[in-house]
Amino acid sequence: MGSQVNYAGPRGISPLMWAAKRGHIQMAQYLLENGAELLQKSQDKNQFTALEMAIVNGQYEMCLFLLNQDESQLEKLKKWEVYLDAAQGKYLSYVNYEQFIVYLKQKVPFENCPNFYKRPDPPKLHDPVIDPRETWTEFFARNIDFKEPPMVERNELGENLQPQNRFLARLRHYFNGYDPYPKKIEDVILKDNENYLKLDQKQQ
Repeated sequence: MGSQVNYAGPRGISPLMWAAKRGHIQMAQYLLENGAELLQKSQDKNQFTALEMAIVNGQYEMCLFLLNQDESQLEKLKKWEVYLDAAQGKYLSYVNYEQFIVYLKQKVPFENCPNFYKRPDPPKLHDPVIDPRETWTEFFARNIDFKEPPMVERNELGENLQPQNRFLARLRHYFNGYDPYPKKIEDVILKDNENYLKLDQKQQ
């Protein structure tokens, strides 16, 4: 293969980096056997090695394979936030990089690892309203796919964006089965207060 084995193409990555990104272990092994440089860095702002390329793309088993070639790579890994930042804006599956790195450093077999690719459940909203900042493009795309409207906490919105203050927003909430008005005190609390007052009056 000659010098071509480490040639960084127009995108600044070598064949080994390309294989690492896609999780092709057999191809990576073949390249290494034919002179591929394990610690070569990409020719872009990130300057990632093949191992780091595999991390960004969530290729855990590929990472283990590359680490077995040279465990000293662990000492040169960056903080997990760096890999998260590198993944932003790319069409990549979700990866819990913090957890991923912890298990990788311990070289835990993939079958014994938790699911790095499961998104955490969104926090439960206390007083949810439909997000009025959704663009028309997002609105039409969502409705074509029959998806639910985006929800946010009411207190995240300014007074001018509160749904109870806007006619179309009220209609939109009713149409989707949501109450546009702020939550009121629960009836059970009112009843408790009434009972307390009655009891207090009897004792006087």
